[in-house]
Amino acid sequence: MTLERRKLRRSIPILNDLDSYLYQDIKRVFVFGRNSDCVIFITNNDHVYSYGRNNCGCLGIGNDYDNQDLIVEPQKIHRLCGRKIVEFSAGRNHILARSKNGKIFACGSNEFGQLALPLDDYAGSSINIPQQIQSLRNEHIIGIACGAFHSLALTKRGIIYGWGFNFWGQLGLGDNHNRFAPTILRQLQHENIVEIACGQHHSVALSRKGHLFTWGHNAYGQLGIGERINYRNIPTKVIDGNDFIIKQVTCGQNHVLAVSVDGQLLGFGSNYYGQLGTGSRRNESLPYLVNVVIIGC
Repeated sequence: MTLERRKLRRSIPILNDLDSYLYQDIKRVFVFGRNSDCVIFITNNDHVYSYGRNNCGCLGIGNDYDNQDLIVEPQKIHRLCGRKIVEFSAGRNHILARSKNGKIFACGSNEFGQLALPLDDYAGSSINIPQQIQSLRNEHIIGIACGAFHSLALTKRGIIYGWGFNFWGQLGLGDNHNRFAPTILRQLQHENIVEIACGQHHSVALSRKGHLFTWGHNAYGQLGIGERINYRNIPTKVIDGNDFIIKQVTCGQNHVLAVSVDGQLLGFGSNYYGQLGTGSRRNESLPYLVNVVIIGC
């Protein structure tokens, strides 16, 4: 076992449950869940397995395990095997999987429409076998992101689709109504979006020009707009390229981190645990330039 794999197993305890031989064959691993207690991994022969907490069937392993809250042995997700899955994203109790050819599969809770499956068949229910989102079958999806109860997808054309829970306006559609089908975020359809990310109830998009847009819940300042409002249901440009051009963005539960093209780190939102790296525990409602003194491993 390589040093990198040993470090990974030490840092994520649930990986210690894997059989050593099987662990050697893994090419991609995805750990999720509120307590990092769910695992999906892909082997070199393109088989997909999952184990851990199975709330609402989010592990995608079918009816045989419906009555088991905890799956202690890796089980195949047969629907995803051989489909060249390249990305996963997870919400509170649902997951999305993206294939190399730009198709999306979803399973888990559909309570708020976060799986984007037909209302007649799946409204409000849970799905324990991944289903392809047919309403996006004619789009080539290059990115996916899940909030707690909402989902986003980014197309090759730079268009964002959103669906699911929208109480805080996290779909960016100008209202607070849930969506049970993928809906285009029209305000950003001409911005050439290249990356998306979701926090618990907020969303972020990055344009090819390096501009950053945010929308949704703002109780901790996680939209970076500098205003004390609880939410905003339309996208707001918070970094416009004048001072910083952003190349990468990611979200925590209630905070955002962004890296500029010249390597500077900015953060905003919740900082109760020091997750912004500012040297204090004060929340930041505007993008804060983090002073990186030194790094090492």
